Amino acid sequence: MSAAVTSPPPTAGGNNALSDKVQRALQVRTDTPAMKAALDALAHLPANIATTTGGAKASGEETVIVDSRSVRVAIEQDALQQALLLQGELQKLVDTVVTLRQGVSDTAAIADRLCREIQTDVTVTLQPTPSVLPPVLMDSTTEGQQQSEGSTEHNTPTTQLEESQLARTLHDAFMAREQAEKRLTVVQAFLDKFDLSEEDARLLDHYNFEDAVEAVAMGAESPVNGMAFLKALARVVQIRTALSESFGDTASASGAGSGDGSGDGLGASSALRMMESLAQKQEQAYERLYHWLQNFLQLSANNNATQASGGEDSGEDRLDEIVSHPFCQLALKTLQHVPAFYTHTLELIATARRTQATKQFLLALTSGYAGMPPLEMKAHDPVVYVGDMLAFVFRSFSVEADFARSMQSLQLSPIGGGDEEENSSTAAETTTMDSSEHEMGIPPASSMETPALISTQETLALTMSGVARPLKSRILQVIATLARSVRDGEGGDNDELESHDSMMDELEEEGTRARHKVTQLYEICGLLLFYSSAMETTQLKLDPRRRASLSGSFREDSTATPAPATHEHSPLMKSVLECLGEATSAYEATFRVYSAMLEQLTVASGDSEAALANQIIVAIAQSRAKSPGFSQDVPCPKEYSMILSLDWALEVILEATLNSCKSLDDAHCLQEAVLKSQTGAIGDAAQELTRRIQEKESELIQELVSRETVNVMDLCGLGSTATAWKNFQKASAEGGALTESLAAYPGLGPEEVQDAIKEFYTSLYSPPLPSLETGVKDPTVRKAARRQIAGRVCTFYKELYEAIMAAHSSESGGYEDVKFLGHTPEQVVTLFSA
Repeated sequence: MSAAVTSPPPTAGGNNALSDKVQRALQVRTDTPAMKAALDALAHLPANIATTTGGAKASGEETVIVDSRSVRVAIEQDALQQALLLQGELQKLVDTVVTLRQGVSDTAAIADRLCREIQTDVTVTLQPTPSVLPPVLMDSTTEGQQQSEGSTEHNTPTTQLEESQLARTLHDAFMAREQAEKRLTVVQAFLDKFDLSEEDARLLDHYNFEDAVEAVAMGAESPVNGMAFLKALARVVQIRTALSESFGDTASASGAGSGDGSGDGLGASSALRMMESLAQKQEQAYERLYHWLQNFLQLSANNNATQASGGEDSGEDRLDEIVSHPFCQLALKTLQHVPAFYTHTLELIATARRTQATKQFLLALTSGYAGMPPLEMKAHDPVVYVGDMLAFVFRSFSVEADFARSMQSLQLSPIGGGDEEENSSTAAETTTMDSSEHEMGIPPASSMETPALISTQETLALTMSGVARPLKSRILQVIATLARSVRDGEGGDNDELESHDSMMDELEEEGTRARHKVTQLYEICGLLLFYSSAMETTQLKLDPRRRASLSGSFREDSTATPAPATHEHSPLMKSVLECLGEATSAYEATFRVYSAMLEQLTVASGDSEAALANQIIVAIAQSRAKSPGFSQDVPCPKEYSMILSLDWALEVILEATLNSCKSLDDAHCLQEAVLKSQTGAIGDAAQELTRRIQEKESELIQELVSRETVNVMDLCGLGSTATAWKNFQKASAEGGALTESLAAYPGLGPEEVQDAIKEFYTSLYSPPLPSLETGVKDPTVRKAARRQIAGRVCTFYKELYEAIMAAHSSESGGYEDVKFLGHTPEQVVTLFSA
């Protein structure tokens, strides 16, 4: 009876072993020479083919079986083949060295024998010995001298021939030695200028940045080997540049030369070989430097993910400390010779700083940063909330601008520069090489051109682009909440801003709440203006040459028709300007809504429309005076300057309230609003508004004077008589069948006029003129209004007096006795106006 056997559960060790194998398999690099050789061997592996039998269907199928043993055999065979090839190459090299050594030994033996021959005594021989060097060519003068000497000295022909041969031999030997010395000087100068030392070559091939890592980690001074490596790279760049400038044309024209070019042709071929070798060393060294910077600065995607998932303070200052180290700065400056590596490194650094800046902003919003409370705790106050967000972002913007400026200083500094001693030694070498370059045909080298690299604006834009979206979304949310009308706000959302508005509903009236929203939107516009101008100023400091082109299109008084391109600003600045546009539109809409609701607000609050208009203008003027964004030195975009000006607000509010202005107090309130909105001299728009208010005030004064004049006449007893007189004048002007005389017209009879005049005379010594203290607050205007009332009463008396006297003079006037007219019009003016 078999018992059930249960398999044990998998242990953690088995899982760890499998994970380690998978991890090692994923970390295997396929670009190494060993892996490439193994893959090449697998590609040429002979397949073990096994044919299956046992059916008509499987009779023609073949299965390829590749096991681990066959792979190992293939790798061993490939390694053996590579070893045999290396052995053959080494054997060829040994044979070449042996041959070269034999040639050197023969040359040394010949030179030694020649030296001994020169140092031995001269032997007299009758047979001419062949010269080692070619004979010296003689001109016709020398031949003539020798012929004349031969003709005069027939006794010593053998001695002269031997002396001449010896002199020619010595001359040739000295000339050869002088030419060899010159060539040695030229070659030595060439090697000093264009050759790389063994130590520099070893560093370029085998330096692994160990001392650099220790020096940067411990905050020590720059490592010796690391600085030597960077100087070697700079030396290679200078050598390659000098070779390309010196032998570029010579190498291309060496094949078409005349054939005697043992100098130019040899120099060009040597330069090409040296450039090949230096190019290989340079590419490998730059690639190692690029990968080391990328790994040491932790700029890869895995490192960024690890930092993002870590704690709040994990590695936030590490990147700044490493980049600010002198060795890293010099390494980045050296890497500029390869623009692709340098640009990609700067982009990776900017991306890492972008992640860090975005993380800091989100932490500051939600949980606080650097010991500060969360910014969202102040979301109940929209102005403070937006101001704190913009202030935090601007601090980050300034820090990243300083980083971009430091990167710009690396680009502007001379590349590959060394110490002053090195510069002076280089200048001395250049002076020493002038004559050598002249013999070798080397033209003077020109200075290297700095390649086009990533700009500071692009670095700053990339670094702060991560903050733009969350900042914009939160500011637009605040603006949208404030832009809702009062009635929409009573519907009741549950967010913090609406809860704040509902609290204000219980404490304040509707008009105050509406004014508060308008002023808050206006203050937010001022904050956005201030920080956008500050960001623009900070960015302009990075490139002063573009200050005019950027600021000219951004300022209010700019006359440039084309707007600046969108790529000129960073994403953060574009987001702030878009928020400014939304805030300006919301302010315009809410202000117009407030102007349209003045009648309803008058009913709710009990104040007049002019008083409500005065309150909103005074609130906006106070907000403008307190906000730093509306100062004189802060520019405003041209498309928003008109709406954000106080003249626009005055014009809109006056259009809504001027027609409904019913009293002089209302006109005075509007006039006071205009005056309070002007901080300095009154502008043209304000003067026009003041003129319109004064015209309205004059109309109201005339209406008041007319109304009070009627009341005064009633009090004086001339009310009915004045009404009858107006009707009589109107009937006379219309004409028709009017046949009655003045005395026969109703209300103007002799008895009626006499009674009215007597009652009027009794009031001359105490005229019943109104004080107008409640209707007219201005004493000057009040006094002028009372004078107008008295003048109108006196004018009516004069007209009535003249009409009665004219009727009395006529035969059928109706007024036979005019003794009741005891005062002339001049006397009445004197008495009634006193």
